[in-house]
Amino acid sequence: MGKSQKLLFRIVERDPAKAKAERDAAIERVKRNQQKRWRARYRKAARKFLLRAGRGDQFIGEDLRRYAIEVEDVGEPEHANAWGAMFRAFIQEALDADWVREVGLGATQDPVSHSTRTPRYEVLR
Repeated sequence: MGKSQKLLFRIVERDPAKAKAERDAAIERVKRNQQKRWRARYRKAARKFLLRAGRGDQFIGEDLRRYAIEVEDVGEPEHANAWGAMFRAFIQEALDADWVREVGLGATQDPVSHSTRTPRYEVLR
């Protein structure tokens, strides 16, 4: 390198284990933020789902999941179990607020759910 050329950056030697740990921590922060954004989108979609439903309409968790994906485009969560966890939290709030009531059982239609029997809810508002 001649005298007229400058280094654009300084090469700094780093501990590889520390660099990997910092990278992993940064990835975890991104994942947590992504999960928080997904949960917020899901909650918003769930509220819209109930507001669009009419009094007396019945649904199961799978109906809300389909609405969230197909209509509100919430995307997929980090882990498939997040769907059930988020639905249970939302439906408990809706039950507590007397927006819905449990009226029996329904069967899922999604092939991966294997026609699971699941609670059916009725909109009360």
